[in-house]
Amino acid sequence: MHGVSKVNIIDASAALAYMQGEKGAEVMDEALDQCPSWITAVNYCEILGKLVETRLF
Repeated sequence: MHGVSKVNIIDASAALAYMQGEKGAEVMDEALDQCPSWITAVNYCEILGKLVETRLF
């Protein structure tokens, strides 16, 4: 298709696993290398909430 590009939509649980080096982080690492990645506002807020809750932020 002309003018259509591939992007990854990142889920909060996948992003948190990646950030904390948990099992499955390598899948995120590969995905981030393949193409641009986006995250929804809802997932972004979930990540921030979890980081504040666990005092990682």
